[in-house]
Amino acid sequence: MSDDSRAPGVEIGRAGEHYRSIRLESAFGKMNVLATDGHLPYPYGHEMMGYEVADMADTLRRGKDSGVTTLVAPYVSGGRKAAIVQFPGGYIAEIHSTEGQ
Repeated sequence: MSDDSRAPGVEIGRAGEHYRSIRLESAFGKMNVLATDGHLPYPYGHEMMGYEVADMADTLRRGKDSGVTTLVAPYVSGGRKAAIVQFPGGYIAEIHSTEGQ
């Protein structure tokens, strides 16, 4: 789908820097491969999965009501709105939606 050798570092917790982002789509689903030097600030690199949601604000509100902690507040980059959350028990995930939703 895309290969961006200068993706904005804000997506990996390193504002003002760049990294390589390769987006793939197959019969198995969509994947975003991040090529970095491995030095990512917490919680980046600790998330196990990313989930696309229809309504970011509603998802975060319902998550908070269920004990989910927002580790990285929603931000917009590359046409996506994203946040990183931690579920009770420690599971960390990225949630994202199309910008404007």
